[in-house]
Amino acid sequence: MDNYIRFKAQRYLYLEMLNTLSEGRPDRFVSFLAMQAQLGWDPKTRKRVEEFLQQEGFIDFPLYGRVAITLDGISALERAHRKPKRSTMYFPPVQKVIVQDDGAVTFRGEWIGRMSVIYAK
Repeated sequence: MDNYIRFKAQRYLYLEMLNTLSEGRPDRFVSFLAMQAQLGWDPKTRKRVEEFLQQEGFIDFPLYGRVAITLDGISALERAHRKPKRSTMYFPPVQKVIVQDDGAVTFRGEWIGRMSVIYAK
């Protein structure tokens, strides 16, 4: 898988997890370091994904060390979920992002991160 496709899948995974942890509420803030640990990413990967999502207006950093999903971020996820077989400008076909029983997340058979099994159901 090329790096651009992997990056699109990671953007989706990050935003999906943030949406889940914040219960879809822009006024709920989540620790970005906790997100990094839960996703199993290094700081460079997390920052790269966050920079893109922030530039697109999908996330915000209202407090030091905290990240929040924006209404635009929620809308982008909803668009991706409405047509899960199609790629969007921001995400791959979300139907192909697979959460395994152990929490590992793959796209086209390649590991892109992990998500707690609690959130995979």
